[in-house]
Amino acid sequence: MPEDVADLIARGTRARREQRLNDAYAAYQEAAELSRSAGLEQDLISALVGLGQLQRDRGDLDHAQQHYADALAICRHHGDPLAIAHTARHLGDIYRENGHTEQARTLLAEAITIYRQDLNTKVLDLANAIRPFALLMMEIGDVDAARPLLQEALVLYSALNLTGGVAECSTQLAKLVTS
Repeated sequence: MPEDVADLIARGTRARREQRLNDAYAAYQEAAELSRSAGLEQDLISALVGLGQLQRDRGDLDHAQQHYADALAICRHHGDPLAIAHTARHLGDIYRENGHTEQARTLLAEAITIYRQDLNTKVLDLANAIRPFALLMMEIGDVDAARPLLQEALVLYSALNLTGGVAECSTQLAKLVTS
């Protein structure tokens, strides 16, 4: 009896965390194929996001970008704002890493806007959207836009006691002072 899609996605996630990337890929790929053939769009989103994360882990930003773009298109079809924001944030960050500034700016700004408007937004999700947008602003030389974003992300990470986020924001703010 074939595994169900949720089990495949869970297996893929477990394998990814354990750095068994080939096993993770096989599980996510099978989950995507089963989801597509059964018309299970929510599961397909999860499988595509898993594939996107895996490809990003591997440094294959072009394929990661495509998986996230496919997932975002399905999210938009469903109209779930937080799913759109989450997927747009990841895709925007991948675009940023891949040097596609305008696409990154558009998607990261969209994610932040949705997060700020939705009462169900988790503080961590907002912080995790603000941080790459601030980094993008730094990369394009817009220090005046980057500074308040980094300060806001720093406050949010501090409220969550996330020392890694606090340290990164502090480091980036220090770079702005010396530049």
